[in-house]
Amino acid sequence: MKLFKKKIAVSGLLCILSFSCATKAPTHNGIFPFSMMEKAPSKHHALKRSSADSVEKLTIVLRYTSQQQESFPVICEQLQAGDIIAFSMSHSQAREHLKNRNIQKVPYELFRFGHLAILTYPTSNDSKNLHLLQVAMKQQVNADSDLSYLKDQSWIAYRAPIGTISSKKLTEFTTAVCSTGTTKYDYTATFGISNGNIHPSSISEIKKKYTCATLAVAALHHAGFHLHTPLRKGYFDVITPRQVVDSWGSQYSATQK
Repeated sequence: MKLFKKKIAVSGLLCILSFSCATKAPTHNGIFPFSMMEKAPSKHHALKRSSADSVEKLTIVLRYTSQQQESFPVICEQLQAGDIIAFSMSHSQAREHLKNRNIQKVPYELFRFGHLAILTYPTSNDSKNLHLLQVAMKQQVNADSDLSYLKDQSWIAYRAPIGTISSKKLTEFTTAVCSTGTTKYDYTATFGISNGNIHPSSISEIKKKYTCATLAVAALHHAGFHLHTPLRKGYFDVITPRQVVDSWGSQYSATQK
Protein backbone atom coordinates (compact mmCIF):
# COMPACT_ATOMS: atom_id res chain seq x y z
CA MET A 1 0.00 0.00 0.00
CA LYS A 2 2.81 2.44 0.88
CA LEU A 3 4.56 1.68 -2.40
CA PHE A 4 1.29 2.24 -4.28
CA LYS A 5 0.75 5.64 -2.62
CA LYS A 6 4.32 6.64 -3.42
CA LYS A 7 3.80 5.76 -7.08
CA ILE A 8 0.58 7.81 -7.13
CA ALA A 9 2.39 10.84 -5.64
CA VAL A 10 5.22 10.59 -8.17
CA SER A 11 2.76 10.19 -11.03
CA GLY A 12 0.86 13.26 -9.84
CA LEU A 13 4.00 15.39 -9.83
CA LEU A 14 4.95 14.17 -13.31
CA CYS A 15 1.49 15.11 -14.58
CA ILE A 16 1.85 18.61 -13.17
CA LEU A 17 5.25 18.96 -14.79
CA SER A 18 4.10 17.65 -18.15
CA PHE A 19 1.09 19.95 -18.42
CA SER A 20 2.96 23.10 -17.39
CA CYS A 21 4.15 25.35 -20.19
CA ALA A 22 7.83 24.90 -21.02
CA THR A 23 9.89 27.93 -22.00
CA LYS A 24 13.43 28.69 -23.11
CA ALA A 25 13.48 31.89 -21.07
CA PRO A 26 15.69 31.87 -17.95
CA THR A 27 12.71 32.71 -15.77
CA HIS A 28 9.04 31.78 -15.44
CA ASN A 29 6.24 32.34 -12.94
CA GLY A 30 6.10 28.84 -11.51
CA ILE A 31 3.41 26.28 -12.13
CA PHE A 32 -0.07 25.91 -10.69
CA PRO A 33 -0.89 25.30 -7.87
CA PHE A 34 2.55 26.04 -6.41
CA SER A 35 2.68 29.55 -7.87
CA MET A 36 -0.44 30.37 -5.81
CA MET A 37 1.60 29.92 -2.63
CA GLU A 38 3.97 32.78 -3.44
CA LYS A 39 1.82 35.80 -2.71
CA ALA A 40 3.58 38.05 -0.21
CA PRO A 41 1.71 39.78 2.65
CA SER A 42 0.04 43.02 1.58
CA LYS A 43 1.30 46.50 2.37
CA HIS A 44 -1.61 46.90 4.81
CA HIS A 45 -0.60 43.67 6.55
CA ALA A 46 3.02 44.86 6.79
CA LEU A 47 2.05 48.28 8.17
CA LYS A 48 -0.18 46.66 10.74
CA ARG A 49 2.71 44.58 12.05
CA SER A 50 5.38 47.23 11.72
CA SER A 51 6.36 49.72 14.40
CA ALA A 52 7.52 52.06 11.63
CA ASP A 53 5.36 54.71 9.97
CA SER A 54 6.04 53.39 6.48
CA VAL A 55 7.18 50.25 4.70
CA GLU A 56 9.23 49.75 1.53
CA LYS A 57 10.10 46.94 -0.84
CA LEU A 58 13.42 45.63 -2.02
CA THR A 59 14.33 47.07 -5.41
CA ILE A 60 15.81 45.31 -8.41
CA VAL A 61 19.33 46.58 -9.11
CA LEU A 62 20.61 43.97 -11.59
CA ARG A 63 19.38 41.26 -13.92
CA TYR A 64 21.87 38.70 -15.21
CA THR A 65 21.78 35.59 -17.40
CA SER A 66 24.52 33.13 -18.19
CA GLN A 67 24.67 34.62 -21.70
CA GLN A 68 26.17 37.84 -20.29
CA GLN A 69 29.48 36.36 -19.18
CA GLU A 70 31.58 38.86 -21.14
CA SER A 71 30.26 41.68 -18.96
CA PHE A 72 30.36 39.68 -15.72
CA PRO A 73 33.36 41.52 -14.15
CA VAL A 74 31.64 44.89 -14.67
CA ILE A 75 28.36 43.56 -13.30
CA CYS A 76 30.09 42.25 -10.17
CA GLU A 77 31.41 45.73 -9.41
CA GLN A 78 27.83 46.92 -8.94
CA LEU A 79 26.99 44.36 -6.26
CA GLN A 80 27.28 45.14 -2.56
CA ALA A 81 26.85 43.55 0.85
CA GLY A 82 23.22 42.96 1.71
CA ASP A 83 22.07 42.34 -1.85
CA ILE A 84 19.71 39.39 -2.21
CA ILE A 85 20.43 37.14 -5.19
CA ALA A 86 17.35 35.33 -6.53
CA PHE A 87 18.30 32.44 -8.83
CA SER A 88 16.09 31.14 -11.64
CA MET A 89 16.01 28.55 -14.41
CA SER A 90 13.78 27.86 -17.37
CA HIS A 91 11.50 24.84 -17.12
CA SER A 92 13.71 22.96 -19.59
CA GLN A 93 16.84 23.66 -17.54
CA ALA A 94 15.20 22.55 -14.31
CA ARG A 95 13.88 19.36 -15.88
CA GLU A 96 17.32 18.40 -17.14
CA HIS A 97 18.49 18.46 -13.53
CA LEU A 98 15.43 16.52 -12.37
CA LYS A 99 16.08 13.82 -14.97
CA ASN A 100 19.43 13.32 -13.25
CA ARG A 101 17.64 13.03 -9.88
CA ASN A 102 19.01 16.32 -8.60
CA ILE A 103 16.26 16.94 -6.06
CA GLN A 104 17.74 20.31 -5.03
CA LYS A 105 16.47 21.76 -8.31
CA VAL A 106 12.78 20.93 -7.70
CA PRO A 107 12.00 24.50 -6.49
CA TYR A 108 13.31 25.90 -9.80
CA GLU A 109 10.54 24.01 -11.60
CA LEU A 110 7.72 24.74 -9.16
CA PHE A 111 8.39 28.39 -8.28
CA ARG A 112 9.45 31.69 -9.85
CA PHE A 113 12.86 31.49 -8.16
CA GLY A 114 14.55 28.31 -7.03
CA HIS A 115 17.09 29.65 -4.56
CA LEU A 116 18.17 32.74 -2.60
CA ALA A 117 21.53 33.89 -1.30
CA ILE A 118 22.62 37.10 0.38
CA LEU A 119 25.92 38.83 -0.36
CA THR A 120 28.14 39.37 2.64
CA TYR A 121 31.71 39.72 3.80
CA PRO A 122 32.47 36.41 5.52
CA THR A 123 34.75 37.86 8.21
CA SER A 124 35.41 41.24 9.80
CA ASN A 125 38.99 41.08 8.43
CA ASP A 126 37.81 40.88 4.82
CA SER A 127 35.79 43.87 3.62
CA LYS A 128 36.68 43.54 -0.07
CA ASN A 129 35.70 40.06 -1.22
CA LEU A 130 31.97 39.42 -1.23
CA HIS A 131 30.71 35.88 -0.66
CA LEU A 132 27.29 34.25 -0.86
CA LEU A 133 25.66 33.32 2.43
CA GLN A 134 23.33 30.45 1.58
CA VAL A 135 21.98 27.01 2.44
CA ALA A 136 20.49 24.22 0.32
CA MET A 137 19.01 20.78 0.88
CA LYS A 138 21.53 18.34 2.37
CA GLN A 139 23.89 21.22 3.19
CA GLN A 140 24.91 23.39 6.11
CA VAL A 141 24.71 27.17 6.09
CA ASN A 142 27.90 28.48 4.52
CA ALA A 143 29.62 31.49 2.97
CA ASP A 144 32.17 29.47 1.02
CA SER A 145 31.43 30.72 -2.51
CA ASP A 146 32.67 34.02 -3.88
CA LEU A 147 31.10 36.00 -6.74
CA SER A 148 32.46 33.62 -9.39
CA TYR A 149 29.63 31.30 -8.30
CA LEU A 150 27.23 33.65 -10.08
CA LYS A 151 28.89 33.61 -13.50
CA ASP A 152 27.23 30.55 -15.03
CA GLN A 153 23.75 31.14 -13.62
CA SER A 154 20.74 33.39 -14.14
CA TRP A 155 19.68 35.70 -11.34
CA ILE A 156 18.20 39.00 -10.22
CA ALA A 157 19.80 41.12 -7.50
CA TYR A 158 17.49 42.87 -5.02
CA ARG A 159 18.57 45.61 -2.61
CA ALA A 160 17.15 47.03 0.61
CA PRO A 161 16.55 50.80 0.85
CA ILE A 162 19.65 52.97 1.17
CA GLY A 163 20.95 53.28 4.71
CA THR A 164 19.03 50.34 6.18
CA ILE A 165 21.75 47.67 6.02
CA SER A 166 24.74 47.54 8.36
CA SER A 167 27.54 45.60 6.67
CA LYS A 168 29.13 45.12 10.09
CA LYS A 169 25.98 43.54 11.53
CA LEU A 170 25.59 41.37 8.45
CA THR A 171 29.15 40.07 8.85
CA GLU A 172 28.42 39.45 12.53
CA PHE A 173 25.41 37.33 11.57
CA THR A 174 27.43 35.49 8.91
CA THR A 175 30.26 34.67 11.31
CA ALA A 176 27.83 33.41 13.95
CA VAL A 177 25.68 31.30 11.66
CA CYS A 178 28.71 29.67 9.96
CA SER A 179 31.11 29.36 12.89
CA THR A 180 29.82 26.20 14.54
CA GLY A 181 29.17 24.27 11.33
CA THR A 182 25.90 22.98 12.80
CA THR A 183 23.37 25.35 11.23
CA LYS A 184 21.59 23.14 8.70
CA TYR A 185 18.77 23.12 6.17
CA ASP A 186 15.30 23.32 7.72
CA TYR A 187 13.09 20.65 6.16
CA THR A 188 10.25 21.44 8.57
CA ALA A 189 10.15 25.02 7.31
CA THR A 190 10.21 23.79 3.70
CA PHE A 191 6.74 22.34 4.20
CA GLY A 192 5.56 25.41 6.12
CA ILE A 193 5.01 23.62 9.41
CA SER A 194 7.09 26.12 11.37
CA ASN A 195 9.02 29.17 10.26
CA GLY A 196 9.09 30.84 13.65
CA ASN A 197 11.79 33.17 14.99
CA ILE A 198 13.29 34.15 11.65
CA HIS A 199 13.86 37.71 12.89
CA PRO A 200 16.72 37.35 15.43
CA SER A 201 17.46 40.51 17.36
CA SER A 202 20.59 39.03 18.92
CA ILE A 203 23.18 36.36 18.20
CA SER A 204 21.62 34.09 20.81
CA GLU A 205 18.33 34.07 18.87
CA ILE A 206 19.87 32.76 15.64
CA LYS A 207 18.26 29.44 14.71
CA LYS A 208 20.03 26.15 14.09
CA LYS A 209 18.07 25.49 10.90
CA TYR A 210 17.05 27.67 7.94
CA THR A 211 15.86 27.40 4.37
CA CYS A 212 17.51 29.62 1.79
CA ALA A 213 14.53 31.97 2.06
CA THR A 214 14.34 32.18 5.86
CA LEU A 215 18.13 32.56 6.07
CA ALA A 216 17.94 35.66 3.84
CA VAL A 217 15.12 37.12 5.94
CA ALA A 218 17.04 36.50 9.18
CA ALA A 219 20.28 37.96 7.81
CA LEU A 220 18.56 41.10 6.52
CA HIS A 221 16.76 41.57 9.81
CA HIS A 222 19.92 41.29 11.87
CA ALA A 223 21.62 43.72 9.47
CA GLY A 224 18.85 46.32 9.82
CA PHE A 225 15.93 45.65 7.45
CA HIS A 226 12.89 43.72 8.69
CA LEU A 227 10.88 41.94 5.99
CA HIS A 228 7.27 41.26 7.00
CA THR A 229 7.24 37.88 5.25
CA PRO A 230 5.31 35.35 7.39
CA LEU A 231 1.53 35.47 7.02
CA ARG A 232 0.59 33.47 10.10
CA LYS A 233 3.40 34.31 12.49
CA GLY A 234 5.55 31.48 11.19
CA TYR A 235 3.13 28.58 11.50
CA PHE A 236 1.79 26.80 8.41
CA ASP A 237 3.64 29.36 6.27
CA VAL A 238 5.57 28.23 3.21
CA ILE A 239 8.04 31.06 2.63
CA THR A 240 9.35 30.91 -0.93
CA PRO A 241 12.15 32.99 -2.49
CA ARG A 242 9.67 35.08 -4.50
CA GLN A 243 7.63 35.78 -1.39
CA VAL A 244 10.78 37.13 0.26
CA VAL A 245 11.77 39.52 -2.53
CA ASP A 246 8.15 40.68 -2.97
CA SER A 247 7.58 41.43 0.72
CA TRP A 248 7.31 44.86 2.30
CA GLY A 249 9.86 45.78 4.96
CA SER A 250 10.97 48.50 7.34
CA GLN A 251 14.18 49.64 8.97
CA TYR A 252 15.00 47.81 12.16
CA SER A 253 17.41 48.13 15.04
CA ALA A 254 17.80 45.97 18.14
CA THR A 255 16.60 48.85 20.30
CA GLN A 256 13.15 48.56 18.70
CA LYS A 257 12.45 45.24 20.36
